[in-house]
Amino acid sequence: MGIQVEFNPDLALRHISEFEAGRRERAECIPADLKAGVVYDFLKEGQRNYWFGGELPLLETKGNAELSSPKASIIMLEATHFNKEGCIYTRGKYQVIEVFTDDQVHFNSYAKVTTVTTTIFNKLRIGVIGSMQFTDKMLALRDELNQLGHDAFVTDLHTPFIGQNETVIERLKIDQKMSQDVIKDFWEAMQGADAVLVANFDKNGISNYIGGNTLLEIGFAHVLNQKIFLLNTIPDIHYYKSEIEAMRPVIINGDLSKIG
Repeated sequence: MGIQVEFNPDLALRHISEFEAGRRERAECIPADLKAGVVYDFLKEGQRNYWFGGELPLLETKGNAELSSPKASIIMLEATHFNKEGCIYTRGKYQVIEVFTDDQVHFNSYAKVTTVTTTIFNKLRIGVIGSMQFTDKMLALRDELNQLGHDAFVTDLHTPFIGQNETVIERLKIDQKMSQDVIKDFWEAMQGADAVLVANFDKNGISNYIGGNTLLEIGFAHVLNQKIFLLNTIPDIHYYKSEIEAMRPVIINGDLSKIG
């Protein structure tokens, strides 16, 4: 007859119902509450050899080579052969590394498949809004968003504000408000956009300042079902803090990669 030995690329055990029905030992079955990090005993009929150099799939078997997809990834800790009443058995211990609860492919034979997560970039048309005191910073944000692959824009009325000091900017803001319908102008610019990014920096002693015009533009975005991103947290301005919160902005804490 020679020597009969099996080399197994997996550990195949029975369903726990076989133990509950009294047909199998507990160690011959997959535990009902299988948990990662826990060490379990196993028992198999036959003189079996297992791979100890890495992770193996734990399968459920119904016999006659009828096997399930992997239930878990395990490592073998020990395996011993013994003779009981003329029959050879293999018993040992294994540790669960990961329990699988999905339908993904986790093993190719005994080789574990590495999961690769693919992030799909979602290009957005984004209006960058904020106090005109932040014009230079808003232009920098626009350029960075465009470098990331988005289509970002600021108001067409921004040019006179570039590089100006606070006094000049305040005067220009008043002049524009009195001579041009700047609110309606940006409403029209927002048509067809996907989102707004609120450039809320510190101003007038208020952290993450959001002024009246910017609040209106956030409201426009909300009514147009556009995403609202805040560069920094919501300012503690009690007059309208709750209104901003009600529009459920996404706070990105300065990380433009979170926009998508």
